[in-house]
Amino acid sequence: MKAQSLYFSKSGNLEKIAEVIARDMQCKCDKIPPAYPCDSENIAFIGVESYSSNPDPKLMDFIKTMNPQRARHVAIYAVSSDGTGGAEKVIETLKANKVDVCSNVLKLAAPKAMFGLGGPKITDEHVNTAKKWAKEIVNSL
Repeated sequence: MKAQSLYFSKSGNLEKIAEVIARDMQCKCDKIPPAYPCDSENIAFIGVESYSSNPDPKLMDFIKTMNPQRARHVAIYAVSSDGTGGAEKVIETLKANKVDVCSNVLKLAAPKAMFGLGGPKITDEHVNTAKKWAKEIVNSL
């Protein structure tokens, strides 16, 4: 299955999850904006780190370029202090572009590090949950 694992993370902490998904799916992993954009992917896994309801403009610029020719399906995982930040606007934009967004959005709660430094604390539990979720998504297609 042609796939790509992408992530947007100012701290870089989502790279750990994105790389595990890429390894399991035997696909490329890249930070958004990617060096090589999606091209006829069956599925693109997109990780979003956001601690506000408004996703970063760089992320949204990339999301606005997504269409069914770039990726038939998109699966979103969101990491924020309560597991909800930012994903809704990403999903709305993808759907407006006629991209099929998997309904099973993975929402991971990960509080920021002490004093807000260093981004969210990604644990092995987060990674294992994401790995299992990605397999479930692929099996459902």
